[in-house]
This record gives sequence, C-alpha cells and structure tokens, in this order.
Amino acid sequence: MAQQKVFVLTNQKAEIGLSRHSSLTSFRALMDACGFDLSVKPIFPCLEELYFYQLIFIDATQASTPIFFKQPIFTSHHKSRIILFGVSSEQQNIEYTALRKGLRGVFYENDTLDNMIKGIQKVKNGKYWFKRDTMESVLRQLIGDFSGQEAIQKIQDTGTELLTKREKMITSLICQGAQNKEIAEQLYISVNTVKTHIYTIFRKTNCRNRVELINCVP
Repeated sequence: MAQQKVFVLTNQKAEIGLSRHSSLTSFRALMDACGFDLSVKPIFPCLEELYFYQLIFIDATQASTPIFFKQPIFTSHHKSRIILFGVSSEQQNIEYTALRKGLRGVFYENDTLDNMIKGIQKVKNGKYWFKRDTMESVLRQLIGDFSGQEAIQKIQDTGTELLTKREKMITSLICQGAQNKEIAEQLYISVNTVKTHIYTIFRKTNCRNRVELINCVP
C-alpha cells in the first residue's frame, strides 16, 4: 500500500536528543512510523502545491499571532486536510478556532505518545481529532442547546452593541487567537489595560472566559 503524502509546515530545526513529542525530530520519527511520506518546509507553499498531499500538518507555534489564521490556506478548500500540532496548553482557544474554520484536528505539545499515535491514525483514516469538550461545545450550538443559544442571543441583542470601538477591536483579536501581550503590542497599550478591557468585555457580553466569547460572538 502506497504511503500517504503529507506536507509539514514548520520553522523548527531537527535536533538530536529531544524527547518531547512536539519537537520536530520526534514528530518526524512518529509520522514515519505511522506510514507517512513527509515533505517538510518552513514557509507556506502556494496552494497549487497542496493538491499532491493527503494531509497538511502545520506547526502552531505562531498560531496565537493575529495574522496566522488570515493565511489563504485557512479559507481554501484545502482546510479540511489541515492539522495543527504543537499547540500549548495555554492556547485552548486555538482549538475552537480551528474547529470552527473546518480544520481536521489539533495536537497539543504535552500530548502523550499514546494520544499522538491514536490521533494520527484517526486523521490518517479520514476522521477528525479534537478534544471531546470542544466538540461537545460546538455540537450544543449546532443542535440549539438553550443555554448556548441564550448566550448568543444576549450578545447579538445587547452585548456587542454595548462594546466600545476599542473593545470590539480587542474582541476581534481574541477571536483570532491573540494573547494579552500580543494584543497590547498591536494596540500600543499595556497588558494591564488589555486585562481591564477584557474584564469589561466579559461583563458586557455575559461571557466567563475567552472560549465562551469566541463561541458567542456572531
């Protein structure tokens, strides 16, 4: 049986002695063991190149930057073959963004070896790979869960109308996966000011955290 051709986008350098599964050396060895024919490059290719690959793995080291999900690949018809890897545990909102955009799956940098192998086999066989609570959260919205719809309706009716221009800008950056420091740098304000704005945004939109805000913003 022919190996599946896989494109891997990463700026990492292969290093000997790294045991972390998200390191490029370990990741490539794991992918080889799972029967993939890898092509590893450090830059986004032209979209035409991707027709030859069954799966596209993208290193999520830069996923929290506002421009990351603005790359053409995430709005192309290739997106259903994209899997993000190396996501940090502090970037859980990245997984919601990936699921909402129609990507294939997400792997975290602290995933166990067993979990990595299980997930890779799933995506190899055409399945999706996201955390159960992420899937359930989105599913509740799709089937019209009352509490989820109520929260969305509150934001559509009153929440976003109450936000200032700056708060709407920060909300947009949050939905793109930006962290507090990155928002502060982009808007030329302090991290503490960002935190104050986010607290106000949560209060106005009746959201308890970033994940609820991302899921509820129309």
